[in-house]
Amino acid sequence: MNIKTVALPIGKASELKVYLPVINALRNRQLTVVLLCGPNPTNLYPKNTESNPTKANLGLAEDSRLKIIYYQNAKDFERLLSKLAVSSLISINNPSAHTTLGAIAARLKLRLYYLQSYFDFIYMPPESLQPVTNFFVYSPAMITFYYQAHPDTPTSLLAKFIPVGNPSLDTLNQLPSLAKIKTHYHLPANRRLILLLTTNPHINFWTKYIFAARSRPRAIYHCLKHRRPSLLKSALKDTSYRQLLRSLRNWADTHQALIIAKTKLKHKDPSFLHDYIDLFLNDNPRQPNLTLELLKIADLVVSFEYSSSVLEAAVENVYSLQIITNNPVNTTAPPETNIIKTSDIFNQSVCRLINQNKFSRFLHQHSLDDLILTPDHVAPYLKKYLGELDGQAAARLVDHILKNM
Repeated sequence: MNIKTVALPIGKASELKVYLPVINALRNRQLTVVLLCGPNPTNLYPKNTESNPTKANLGLAEDSRLKIIYYQNAKDFERLLSKLAVSSLISINNPSAHTTLGAIAARLKLRLYYLQSYFDFIYMPPESLQPVTNFFVYSPAMITFYYQAHPDTPTSLLAKFIPVGNPSLDTLNQLPSLAKIKTHYHLPANRRLILLLTTNPHINFWTKYIFAARSRPRAIYHCLKHRRPSLLKSALKDTSYRQLLRSLRNWADTHQALIIAKTKLKHKDPSFLHDYIDLFLNDNPRQPNLTLELLKIADLVVSFEYSSSVLEAAVENVYSLQIITNNPVNTTAPPETNIIKTSDIFNQSVCRLINQNKFSRFLHQHSLDDLILTPDHVAPYLKKYLGELDGQAAARLVDHILKNM
């Protein structure tokens, strides 16, 4: 077995944002990196969209220390790991895939590492940690979150969590200047900017046909057509996505501010979104620092549903407004979800949580100058939840991997 070969499974191109600093750190230590892309890329995808982890979408040049290989299914994935003599496997925490990865790692006697990406790791049951060598998280606070969600977790399993920081933020000091970013996106130097991180309107029936409906009569029509009488009250009374955008547009205009919308590849944004914004940008695997660049030039960020973007925004000293919708799924969320929701990650020194029906009134009662961060509050907040912001998170992660080799 080649102790210098590390594999990373990539299921969608956007994961490169999380993996890229780790890939670079591995290669800097003379390790060979294999990106196993799939399942079913190229020949079995019905459409070659930007989200598919194809070589063209990833935009990485292969060489002697970086190989990009496609796999078709779990059996093929395991065959390739064995054929390539991989000794270590690094994966983004994925609650739906941990059973398969754990079993494969056990059979091939690989060292399995997980890398925190947002807050999904709290949904992974303690037994999924058994085959894991280490689970790299942002800070000790994340280990506390996991223990609160799973208080019966044995100490031996909790010891597998290693705080290293967030590798995705290693490039903070490498970002272009504020002036260069504005010039790149053809934005005026003297205008204030509101960054809107869009929400996915296709999560369920409510988001697609009620929240993102083009009009209230349309929302009511869908309730009647699809026999969803329980949602009629929401269709009649709740503020829609379009109304939220209209309120934000009017408020931005009073402050002579521009609105930049940044979406994700998986979002199918409603066409009316473009009626209310000045610049629309899509996630691009070839531009992994896009969100950080936009946060650097933003005066305010608006997002949805307890988004972890509050952490990235705080890093760039930007205040967050998070719109909490009346989506029925919010009332049936797993109990682990409340661990994050009730934490002080979303405290008022860094963000405001605002119900969708109160958003317009909130904007009317506040100016853009009211919504700013205080540096004295931000420093301890970032230390608690993101750990070290020294650009060395990926290097620390690789240090632990090398020790285990």
